[in-house]
Amino acid sequence: MNREIAEKIKCRYDTDAEKYCFNENYSNDERTVYTKTSNPDEWLTITKRDKGHYMATRTDGTGIITNREIYKSSEKGFECIHEEKLAPKRKKVSVRERLEINKIRCGQKRIGRNVEVENVK
Repeated sequence: MNREIAEKIKCRYDTDAEKYCFNENYSNDERTVYTKTSNPDEWLTITKRDKGHYMATRTDGTGIITNREIYKSSEKGFECIHEEKLAPKRKKVSVRERLEINKIRCGQKRIGRNVEVENVK
């Protein structure tokens, strides 16, 4: 991938406080990878989609993709034509945790079968 084009897109994500730096280990011909200077687990990956279109994905510190944007090349530079903010998946709750939550809601003194429910809301 053309690194000069990737640098132009990367500038949109750099702030005065935090900058992304080129990561040579994970970049290749198909994608350019940048990592944050303060947290190397936060990535910005720029890939070429098709003629004149590029996709930028950002991850949080745990490696989960949080943002995805598609850019189109034009005379003015690059314009974002699609932006997607991805919500992290909800944490799965175990059966035991559900029982604890229900116990609190119902005002029970203990968890188990055949427990009379007090103060149902």
